[in-house]
Amino acid sequence: MLSIKLNSTNVYGAFVRVWIRYDGTLEQLANTLASKLQLNSFDVEPSADSPHVKVGMTEAFGWEAWLEEDAKYPPCNFILKMETEDTFAEIAQGKMHDLSPWFARFLSNSFDIEAFLAEEILPE
Repeated sequence: MLSIKLNSTNVYGAFVRVWIRYDGTLEQLANTLASKLQLNSFDVEPSADSPHVKVGMTEAFGWEAWLEEDAKYPPCNFILKMETEDTFAEIAQGKMHDLSPWFARFLSNSFDIEAFLAEEILPE
């Protein structure tokens, strides 16, 4: 069996931050995303931190995803955040790839879910 030792200087993590406009509840959007992306269902529960808002969370293929209500950038009303797991060192070293532009386009084009980057919806 071939054994390759990874040099930690070559390891990068990745993240996604997209805002979504969706006419429905957090639970409905969580179900839609899980179905369309073929993920395990999102567990929707109050967050551990105050103000204890509802958060949807799921894990798949070494990624963690969080879905929350977020009205910071109208007309969007949700934010989807995703990160590769076990990337504390990469985050600290600034070695994270931003896949947000690709993922926003993927959601919009593949599943007809209105997804945006923050800079696309900021007032001018």
